[in-house]
Amino acid sequence: MDPFMIAVLLIVLGAICLTYEAFSPGAFRVIPGTVLVILGLIGAVYPDIMVSWWSPVIAVVIAVPVTLLTIKAYQKLAVPELLAALWPGQILCGGGFAPETSLAAVRAGLTVFDLLRRRDFSV
Repeated sequence: MDPFMIAVLLIVLGAICLTYEAFSPGAFRVIPGTVLVILGLIGAVYPDIMVSWWSPVIAVVIAVPVTLLTIKAYQKLAVPELLAALWPGQILCGGGFAPETSLAAVRAGLTVFDLLRRRDFSV
């Protein structure tokens, strides 16, 4: 197969991964998607790299910072206090548990966590 076609294939597969991540956040498809797109773009500009030993080296060099940035981004999106307080099987979501001040609440045991304001309301 032509190295340029391999690069185009990597770009397409990376775009598919990024699209999947956009519609289903948290699947961590952003890491391989970004690596595939960047490696594909480099391969499109320098096609001989796609069939050399530099290709896996470049992929690892791209993957490490992308992984660290993705983890930091998901840490900013997560609510650590909520995750530390909940046990598997304790989460109950529903309209009856939301306080009047919030539409996004989760009940764990006797506590209702307000996900938007990061407060808890004892029941």
